[in-house]
Formats: sequence, C-alpha cells, structure tokens
Amino acid sequence: MAIKEADLKEWSDLEARRSAMQRELTTIKDRQGQIEEQLEAELRKSGKTKITRSGFTLALQPGKASVSWAKEFLKAMGDEAVQKLKDAAAQTSVKVFVLVPPKPPKAQKE
Repeated sequence: MAIKEADLKEWSDLEARRSAMQRELTTIKDRQGQIEEQLEAELRKSGKTKITRSGFTLALQPGKASVSWAKEFLKAMGDEAVQKLKDAAAQTSVKVFVLVPPKPPKAQKE
C-alpha cells in the first residue's frame, strides 16, 4: 500500500482532534475531582456514612484500596510477606466515596 497524502492529512487532523479532546477530558476530570472532594468533605462532616442532598445519595461504602504497581511489588516481596500483608489488610476497613444520582420519575400510564 502506498502512502497517500490524503491519509497523512487525515491522520494529522485526527491527531489534532484527539489531542484537543484529551486536554478537554483532563479539564473535566480535574473539575469533577474538585467537586467530589467537596462532596466527600460534606459527607464526612455530617458524621454519617450516607446522606441525601437534592435527590443524590452520597455514601461511604466498603471498598478495596489498590495501586497500579501492587502486583509487581507483591511478586518481588515473596509469598510469606504477601500473606502477612493480606492478613493485615483484612483487619482494616477502606471506605470509598460514591455518589448515586436520583432515580428518574416513573412514566405514568395513560
């Protein structure tokens, strides 16, 4: 297959669009994270594990803490050390913030 100028131009245009979208996505994720921090702070301030605001449910639920490098790190530690970590982790509770939007109103039957 011969490289065509049209393909090169299309690739370049797509790359520019992808880059712009990636920047926009980063901006959106940053803003969402800021709002999430505020919501979680409000939930923790309430002293409850679950509150409802404007129909949205904010809650702290049991979850698992994880990091992307954990598997490789655990491989390097060896089985005995890994088991000790697992045993210790089972004794701790991690709470994960969740936000549940209100349910849409049910359609009325005619």
